[in-house]
Amino acid sequence: MKAINNIKSESLVIKIISLFFYCTLFSSLLFFSSCGSDSSPTPAELMTKKLTANEWKIKTVSVAGTDQTIAYKNMSLVFSATGFTSSNGGVVWPSSGTWKFTDDNATSIKRGDDVVVNLTEVTATSLIVTLTWAQNTFGPGRNSSLAGVHVFTMSN
Repeated sequence: MKAINNIKSESLVIKIISLFFYCTLFSSLLFFSSCGSDSSPTPAELMTKKLTANEWKIKTVSVAGTDQTIAYKNMSLVFSATGFTSSNGGVVWPSSGTWKFTDDNATSIKRGDDVVVNLTEVTATSLIVTLTWAQNTFGPGRNSSLAGVHVFTMSN
């Protein structure tokens, strides 16, 4: 009878140890899964991902409500995490530069030349940006840029 009681006691101890082990393991998993940063991306991270995903090619450009697409024929923009390159952007879009978001909402960027560019629409296939250019610039025989609100509609 004493042997049976010892076996029951040992069995109970094993069950208690097993229960303790599994509770400790479960608690550890919960603790470590809640550690670290928030897994939700910030608006800036989401917008950066959209901006940098494509080479953006010009569809239309309007300046102060007038179609000026011909002045930016074959224009394209490529964004990196902190910079951009452009081709055929004239003086309004230099061939390269830096940028950063103006706030945590990521609705506009400020280029390295202090021009603020509003991100009017940014999707996987469409980019619409607006900026205010403050001066008329004259090149040989024609305007190189016009002052006013520029709306660039681009696609990939």
